[in-house]
Amino acid sequence: MGGERISYRLAASPAREAFRRARDAGCSLEEHVTLEAVVSLTALYSKSIDEVAVAVIAEMARLHPKNTTRALRRLRDLGVIFYEPGVGRGKLSRIGLPSAPEKGAAAAPLYEPEKGADSDPKREPSTRARVYREDYREELREDIYGYG
Repeated sequence: MGGERISYRLAASPAREAFRRARDAGCSLEEHVTLEAVVSLTALYSKSIDEVAVAVIAEMARLHPKNTTRALRRLRDLGVIFYEPGVGRGKLSRIGLPSAPEKGAAAAPLYEPEKGADSDPKREPSTRARVYREDYREELREDIYGYG
């Protein structure tokens, strides 16, 4: 089995998007269990694409290999997964999840401070807070030690 590992955060986003696309397309139960097997073999191993035998997917989905192949083709045609069948007997097929567009905080540009810029100065508490704290300490001294 091949396929380069990626972070789980990057692998999970396309998996969620694939399940959403399958629901929106009105996929059958066979297609959903096939998609579940594809996600199990890719995203749960922190991969976006992998090489695997259709028989392995069929076994995980508990389907006949011919039904699994049909479901993989349908999911590919709907744009839910990436599927490239292995040519010839015993050849591995390539399966994967198309990358999902980033949303929210993941899509926001990262803040990088300018080179040579001073770091943010540490802020002192306001004068009011400092005065209150000192008064509180005096009261504690009087309570604990009996003097002021």
